Amino acid sequence: AALNEPPIQLFRDHDIHLESQLLEIAVCAQHNNGGLRGNLWWESSLRGLFPVGEVAGTHGVRRPGGASLNSGQVGAMRAARTIADRGAQAPPGAEAFATTVRDQAEELLTFGQRCLGPAEAGQGLTPAQVVGEIQERMSETGAHLRKLSSVREAARNARDLLRSLPTELRISDVRALSTAFWAADLCLSHLVYLEAIRSYLEAGGGSRGSALVLDEGGELPAPTLEERWRFRASDPECKAEEDILEVWLDGEEVRTAWVPPRPIPEEEGWFEEVWRAYREGRIIE
Repeated sequence: AALNEPPIQLFRDHDIHLESQLLEIAVCAQHNNGGLRGNLWWESSLRGLFPVGEVAGTHGVRRPGGASLNSGQVGAMRAARTIADRGAQAPPGAEAFATTVRDQAEELLTFGQRCLGPAEAGQGLTPAQVVGEIQERMSETGAHLRKLSSVREAARNARDLLRSLPTELRISDVRALSTAFWAADLCLSHLVYLEAIRSYLEAGGGSRGSALVLDEGGELPAPTLEERWRFRASDPECKAEEDILEVWLDGEEVRTAWVPPRPIPEEEGWFEEVWRAYREGRIIE
């Protein structure tokens, strides 16, 4: 009550009295503290794409409250300065652009045409079925309860689903094409997330913050709970506690690697030198 009185009154207005009643809760995914890798100027490996905010991998698992706002403000300023420093650049001409993206465009068109094709009797998946399977799999294995054996199996099933989409995903009307692309994108995304979770658990990562990692050899959170609730904490010496997990797509394969965080720079320049570099536009690498 001393910290935040309004929610107490809000519940009271709906005949829920926290002074004497237990509150039923439901767990949902809210934050995604991680994302696209950026350099010192928030530019990703795709030139001209600047991920700023929670889409950037700058927050970290132990960021203090409010640091996300600071990160977003700093990232936006640095991205804007980089863009301004490069000056206006005209986009490529239509023919040059078409040549560059021809293979990708043909791949997308082929996928769309297959989705619109007739399905064999008793076969075919609708976008709703694909999304439903993804949601169920992630809720069971990639949410607030995680287990290494289950995550490994889920990743295999996710890969099988993704590989089946070009021949199995079907829609009955061209107006549903956007949902087909959405389902395919979601399928790839959930595979990448499951592979990231798998790598984290295999590296010795355990329960922290947002997820409970179940382990038969672990400890019980409370003596009254069943044996299936045994969990493990992170190994303080493991890579998952010190390094950053980078995940990327290499063709059809999901690759992962643990990399050390960039060290805090030790600057020894004096004011006049730093100010001159700033004025002459030599600060952006």
